[in-house]
Amino acid sequence: MHLQLCLCLAGPFSTGEGLFLKVAVYCRVSTEDQADARTIENQVDFAHRFCQLHGLDIHDFYLDDGVSGSVPVEQRPSGSRLLADAQKGIFCAVYVYRLDRLARTTLDILKTHQRLSESEVALKSMTENFDTSTPSGKFFMTTLGGIAEIERETIAERMRVGRDRALREGRWPGGPPPYGYSLENKRLVINKKEADMVRMIFSLYSGGRMSTAAIAHYINALGVSSPAGSGKKGSGTSGSWHASRVWSILSNPVYRGTFLYGRRGGQKVVGIECPPLVTAEEWEAAGKARRRNSQCAGRNCRREYILKGLVECGLCGGKFYGDGSGREGRLCYYRCSNSTSLKGGGKCQAKSVRAEIIEAMIWEDVCSFVLMDGPAFKRIEEALPAARGKLSPEEQPARLEKIIQAKETERKRIIGLYRRGIISSGDVRAQLDIIDREVEAVKIRRLGLASWSGMSGHLWDRPEAVRKRLQLASAADKRELISGLVEGITVGLSYSGGRPAPLVTVRYLFGGFTDCILSIETRGKYRLGVPKPLY
Repeated sequence: MHLQLCLCLAGPFSTGEGLFLKVAVYCRVSTEDQADARTIENQVDFAHRFCQLHGLDIHDFYLDDGVSGSVPVEQRPSGSRLLADAQKGIFCAVYVYRLDRLARTTLDILKTHQRLSESEVALKSMTENFDTSTPSGKFFMTTLGGIAEIERETIAERMRVGRDRALREGRWPGGPPPYGYSLENKRLVINKKEADMVRMIFSLYSGGRMSTAAIAHYINALGVSSPAGSGKKGSGTSGSWHASRVWSILSNPVYRGTFLYGRRGGQKVVGIECPPLVTAEEWEAAGKARRRNSQCAGRNCRREYILKGLVECGLCGGKFYGDGSGREGRLCYYRCSNSTSLKGGGKCQAKSVRAEIIEAMIWEDVCSFVLMDGPAFKRIEEALPAARGKLSPEEQPARLEKIIQAKETERKRIIGLYRRGIISSGDVRAQLDIIDREVEAVKIRRLGLASWSGMSGHLWDRPEAVRKRLQLASAADKRELISGLVEGITVGLSYSGGRPAPLVTVRYLFGGFTDCILSIETRGKYRLGVPKPLY
């Protein structure tokens, strides 16, 4: 048996001869730090040398590049992953270059330390020697956190003073200039090449010839990079234009000659005069077109898409969105969000799916499951062990809660085995992943039951009452029940008919038994009893 011993020690530098400490390293820099040459790479390089010197085994690096220290750790991409992995017991300590790399507020530092302590994970600094296992060590850590917080507030105050002075003097307050402009002596001047593109966007849109999506597709066909792809923000994106980028240009008052600072953050709005790119008439015409199109947009209609957020593309992995208002006989569809443009150029070739067809198809299966009758439920019945007893609706929630508690106990037992060196980290990860999937399935099942707990009486003994309730369900009711029973929906392509057609795969979750978590897949081009295509 492979034995692996992992010790959590109070001191930051000693590990014991012949033993090793598996640790995680967290690194962060904000955009201000990057300007000061304090990059992620510097922290990573220091950590490599530090851990090699002290015999530490690095499990992984958790890097938040360009993330402000004022953002709570659990809301950062790598910060949230760090806390999740700490709960799994994968490592015994978290090392940071300096405490202010973890957070800039004392409260956030203490909250993060508390969450790590609950998972028996130590928090240590590679440049500051403190021991959080002692009262004096905790006090020293709190003091360092207070210093970091004062430093952050001082920096923020200096930035506010400098920005306000720049605004009063008519200078650019900082950051990349708007598309169509460049900076000379910290003032906006017209970038002729980009300005021509801005004027073309206003002309195409205000004339009613193109939508924002069509304009984005047209500019991509011309091979013109978007502002994000031109390197102004140091972005590594492909530079493709999207409808949202076109919309932001059409709604930005800077192009009429006035840059408004503070209009998004609830601050006092300050205006800077700058050279306009469009006339007042062109700006007003575009504004009227925007208001007209907003009033007619499908998002402002009463049509509710009950599968919103559940449908994903099997070709590019993008999400499907509901398109169409349902008014005046207009058909409604679920379309791939990348059907107009993809990062890297081109567009997704996924077929759109008629909303009423796919919604009816999935609602039919959900009703079959709730009524414990029909094809979907029969597939579940066949897959379940023969020797199982049925539970009443009142017993189901308690049984599901017991299953979740049992899985949490199992999780702690596995972590305990790892900490005693009986199993390896790879075995731990595999077992915890299985437990996570099982618990998630049971929780979804519990949510589905709770959503419909308002039904009175023993509904399983009154199928007609349930059937009537389902027939009268509103769109919101349908969405709530579907989200509790459906794990996901994937739309791919089928060529069985000689031409590409949408192939819908629905993954239903069923949890209620400790060792029986099922994923039921339903495939088909027609599901309504009539030969209606999904497109």
